Amino acid sequence: MATLQLEEKPFEFEGKTYVLRCNMAVLDALQEAHDGDFGAVYDLPVREGSAQILTAMLNDYAEDMGWEERWTPKQIKKRLPYAALLELDIIGMFTRATVPMQTEAAKQAGAEGGAAAPGGNAGN
Repeated sequence: MATLQLEEKPFEFEGKTYVLRCNMAVLDALQEAHDGDFGAVYDLPVREGSAQILTAMLNDYAEDMGWEERWTPKQIKKRLPYAALLELDIIGMFTRATVPMQTEAAKQAGAEGGAAAPGGNAGN
């Protein structure tokens, strides 16, 4: 059985250290922003999708810490260059949190022609 652990990444922003993580609260915020389908983030340009995900991560952590800061995607895009969003691998963190990991058994079954690759709408 695989051990699942929430991916976390420390991030210095505006004088504070945030811990970026794509937990259920972050997914809920994205789902709320996209009429129930957090997977709609994939339909956005990378810069916009990354800014929305990062905003949800920052706001979730700020809430956990009792900080008053609340960010918007527009503020994030004004403060961070596109290269920083790519370097942080925000879309990658989102993907790893929403797409099921393929176990060794599933990989082997797929290699033997037994199982199809996972698919479907990640937002449902």
